[in-house]
Amino acid sequence: MKITYKHVVNFVLICICAFTLTACKTDEANNTKPPISTTTESASVTFERIIAVIENVDYTNKVFDLVNLETDTKLTLTSELGVQLSDKYGDPITVNQFKKGDIVRVKYEGDTLKPESIAITAEIWEYRNVTGLIFDKENKVVRKGADTYPYTDNLMIIQDDNKIDSDAISNVDMITIKGYKNQIWVVQVDNGHGTLTLKNHKYFIDGMLDIGLETSEVITEDFSIEVPVGVINLRIEKGSFFEEKEVMIERDSEYVLDLSYLDSVVPKLGNVEFIFDQVGVTLYINGRATAYAEQLELPYGDYTVEAKKTGFDDYKEVFRIEEPYVKKDIKLKPSTTNGNTGGTTTEPDPTGNNEGNTQTTTPPTDIAISILAPSGVEIYIDGVFAGTLPKEVKLKEGSHRITLRKDGYTTAEHTIEVKEGMSQLFSFPELTILP
Repeated sequence: MKITYKHVVNFVLICICAFTLTACKTDEANNTKPPISTTTESASVTFERIIAVIENVDYTNKVFDLVNLETDTKLTLTSELGVQLSDKYGDPITVNQFKKGDIVRVKYEGDTLKPESIAITAEIWEYRNVTGLIFDKENKVVRKGADTYPYTDNLMIIQDDNKIDSDAISNVDMITIKGYKNQIWVVQVDNGHGTLTLKNHKYFIDGMLDIGLETSEVITEDFSIEVPVGVINLRIEKGSFFEEKEVMIERDSEYVLDLSYLDSVVPKLGNVEFIFDQVGVTLYINGRATAYAEQLELPYGDYTVEAKKTGFDDYKEVFRIEEPYVKKDIKLKPSTTNGNTGGTTTEPDPTGNNEGNTQTTTPPTDIAISILAPSGVEIYIDGVFAGTLPKEVKLKEGSHRITLRKDGYTTAEHTIEVKEGMSQLFSFPELTILP
């Protein structure tokens, strides 16, 4: 076979192509790198979920001071960008919408204390418009009527977003209480109290002051009482005279009601001194048993005065007071009529036969006494219910056990001696409010 120039050129070209292909494959093999992994292993995160009460909120730095309701321990969390904040309906809110005393459900990282969500919770119990709350500090319980709730040192007592002591709370304050399970955690004063003081009210002493529709108080010489904040209606009454007035009470302030403007319209007063020539006389003024050891201050006018004592005729008179001072002497006459409480008498037989007709005197078996105070209290005599004070009863001579009872107050017992010739008027101290 004859090798031509054309054959040589083709052979050279074929060799060059083969060499080039071999070199390319070698480079490709040498430049091959392992594939890059797109999977990263995430670190394990442990979350804590708690129910807590907000003790304080730093709105500038978005810091929450909390008390864990399950462990009664404190912790602090900072709300950063991305933390879910919501109300009890699940709607988004801002840090500024949280406040002291809110109870929240919190989810946060256990290691870093970084919160994931903070939401006001409805998983609590709540009572609104509560009054008459009683704090038993010794036993650390709060009493609401017949219900009792324990509390801890972390109990939140709040008024106007400020923490206050339980001693600052009055029976008339309007309060909201919140708790979790059987424990109370928040006491919030919604409407506080002020003080009402009467001045120049001499005529109205022993009268009545009605505060709104629910509260009535006996007016004393130094009258001062805590009343709810706001506009309140007063009715001041004694005898047939009364005055109605509307006043505005401000929180933690004293409102002095000066009644001297009524001097020209209220009845004038007279001091009356009753004097008897016997002891143990019971005095009634307008049908009401009245103590008379000291002078009585009564408005000018007419009064029905009665005096009674066993063994004497009853005394009765309509008595007028129209002077600043009146001294009234009353002398009782010994009873002489048959059937009178002074005794019974049988006359001797004119024939001289006195069998069965000898003069005898039967001593009384019952003695009338009057128990005047404390007014409105139930009275039990020797264990038997006798009514509500003031009360007039008849007892046999001797010792008797008096029990005084009223709902919401401590029960008191006293012993009295009933004896002919002694004073038959009794008054006992006021009962003490239950803690």
